[in-house]
Amino acid sequence: MLANKIRLGRDRLGINDMHVKTFLITGFPEKVIPGMLYFITHGEHTGPEIIINYFLHFKPSKLKFDFKMKSKLRRLQRNINTRQSGDIAETARSEEVKALDALLYLRGILILLDPLFKS
Repeated sequence: MLANKIRLGRDRLGINDMHVKTFLITGFPEKVIPGMLYFITHGEHTGPEIIINYFLHFKPSKLKFDFKMKSKLRRLQRNINTRQSGDIAETARSEEVKALDALLYLRGILILLDPLFKS
């Protein structure tokens, strides 16, 4: 058995001819482009001698669909429906439409992930 030559630096590790470097990316943007991780793990900065592994860790959501959140959801739906029905002569505000879409999306995700979730 060959003895491993281990070199340990402040921010890197070397074992024989292999070098290990770890990066931590936090605070991903609110919207990411499709294939964002592909651009990080492939490209000119990689090659056959470079292996890039990555792991994703998700934090549990603090979002709860309690009475207060359900009231916000109903208020947004009511505002958008009122504006679209013609009671108010203007289109629905894009911020309200985006907020409603986001809440409905998150509620759908919570329903999929937690079978005991009640909306």
